[in-house]
Order: sequence, then structure tokens, then C-alpha cells
Amino acid sequence: MNPLRLLYLRWSVVLVAVMGLAALTAQHYRDHLAGFVPQEVTREAPAGDIRVAGMVQRGTVTGNARAGHAAFQLMGREASLPVVYEGPPQDNLRAFKTLVVIGAWDASAGVFRAREIGIVPNYGFVAGAYLVGLLPLALLVFAMSRRVNLLYEDMKTSALYQED
Repeated sequence: MNPLRLLYLRWSVVLVAVMGLAALTAQHYRDHLAGFVPQEVTREAPAGDIRVAGMVQRGTVTGNARAGHAAFQLMGREASLPVVYEGPPQDNLRAFKTLVVIGAWDASAGVFRAREIGIVPNYGFVAGAYLVGLLPLALLVFAMSRRVNLLYEDMKTSALYQED
């Protein structure tokens, strides 16, 4: 088989593997990391544990977050969501703070019961940083391996040392 064709086949397999890994990563994000906004929770009433991202509304924090229990309103663009937090002590629960609360929606009480407060991820930035860093690196490695393969073929076909 032509060595150049073998090189392209090898890199095609690498590209397919990277695309498969990207698909699995997107599925994991959708199933485990993607969150709802407050208006979606009240409209859709999802079952089970979910993540809700929003901003703590000013003047609504009651209870003692440092003791592990508090109540507040989580604002979205269109609606707010009443949240009752029962979990580990928190220092970052304050007005105008953007949070991700993890818990379950209690439709009968009309309140979101949070058991954990997570950090606000910036997945767009992280994915962009990986693409900016890894895409040029992958192209460089591909170009280098192609040149090495061509050089190897050229050396194989050339005469070694000939006397005059």
C-alpha cells in the first residue's frame, strides 16, 4: 500500500476518534452538566436532580447559609424561582451572586429544594481555549508526520553513496 495513503488513513482514524470523543463529551454535558434556567423549571417541572443557574435576587435571602440552611429567590431573564437550600455551609450565598443550585423541583410546594451550590462554569470559554490550543497543534503534527513520511520515502528510493 502507498505510504502516503497509509498516512492519510491513519490520520482519518485519529480524526474519527476525536469526533467520537467530542460526541461523547457533548452527551455527558447534556446529561450531567447542562442546567436549567428558573423559567424552564417552573414551566417544564423536570423530575429528579437538576442544575439551575441564576442570580440571587436582592433582599430575598433568609435563614443562615453559613449554618447550611437558607431560602432565597433565584432570578432568570423572565421569572424567578423560590429556592430552599439545605446542605453544606456556604459563604458565597449573597445578593446579585450568580449561582448554580443542584437539587430537585418540588411541584406540590412550588419550591426548588437545593442540596448543593455549585460553581458557575464557563464551558464556552473552556471549549474555545481547547480548540484554539489543540487545533493548530494537531495540524502541525499532521504536517510534520506527512513531511517525515515523504522524506522517508525519498530516502528509501535514493541511491546511498556512489563513487565518481
